[in-house]
Amino acid sequence: MGMRQVPDDLFFTLAAMKHGGTSRMSARAVVDVPRYIEMAREFHRICAARPFLNHCIVARDVGARAFEISIDQLLARSREGDQTETRQKIMAFACVVTGASFRQVGATFERDHSAVSYACDKYADYIRTAIERA
Repeated sequence: MGMRQVPDDLFFTLAAMKHGGTSRMSARAVVDVPRYIEMAREFHRICAARPFLNHCIVARDVGARAFEISIDQLLARSREGDQTETRQKIMAFACVVTGASFRQVGATFERDHSAVSYACDKYADYIRTAIERA
């Protein structure tokens, strides 16, 4: 008897509940799944072709293109809600795909390591799960 596949939207909702997330966050995570998968593919394609590039910068640039935000906006000191959320998602993505330390990712985004830690606590599990299930 084969195992039944859990639908992605239910899977991510359960993952959000497990990690103390809200239903609002899990809904956004489900919406972003195709974006994270495409970002991971693009990241790996670029790094395979040019292994000498700084992988944190590659992840940042791939994320900026995927979320349609300029590097200047991404690095801005603004705390505007949508911009901050996007920055956090891309920082968490960079940690997941590069395996870099919080300090390395923070330097790439001109942020303190604690900001990267907060972003990873908030989004890394969703991103890792999305990429692994692809």
